[in-house]
Amino acid sequence: MIAEILRSRRQALHLTQQTVADHLHVTRQTVSNWETGKNYPDVPTLIELSDYYGLSLDYLLKGDAQMIQQLKKESHFRQTLQMGLFMLLTVLPLDFFSGLLFYGAAHGRSAVHLLPMQLLLFIAICGMVITYRGQFYEVAPDAKSRTVHWLLQGILLLSLLLSFANCVLLVLQFSGVIHF
Repeated sequence: MIAEILRSRRQALHLTQQTVADHLHVTRQTVSNWETGKNYPDVPTLIELSDYYGLSLDYLLKGDAQMIQQLKKESHFRQTLQMGLFMLLTVLPLDFFSGLLFYGAAHGRSAVHLLPMQLLLFIAICGMVITYRGQFYEVAPDAKSRTVHWLLQGILLLSLLLSFANCVLLVLQFSGVIHF
């Protein structure tokens, strides 16, 4: 439906696809794809199109279930990427700090002082895994989102295993089973 609206409005205004493309800073083929329904403009471009064509956003979007579904997919993917960036920016420093604690234990620091901090790091990473699984692990709408989900899960589980291994090694050192 939106494809028909875009094509008919452009023709009613006596504009070429190239003129619209130049105004929006996209290719003529992109405009053609919108008008044939092969793909859809993103939200900022839709807003610009509505202004350029003198149409309301409500009129452009109303009743176009495919467009709404596409917007939901894009929104979910952006949310997944934002969550992934947050997880990476949080987990990687925690892993680095966990490694520093283990390095300290291996070079003479007492496990008594390091173990509580390592356990807190482990709990923090467990909390992140639980948060991710509880709020963001849902059936991904497309292959890109599924790939990002699997990558995030892999990083979180690897981080969790690293922190758990450090906890176990510190407990073993503290109990005198192993010595570094």
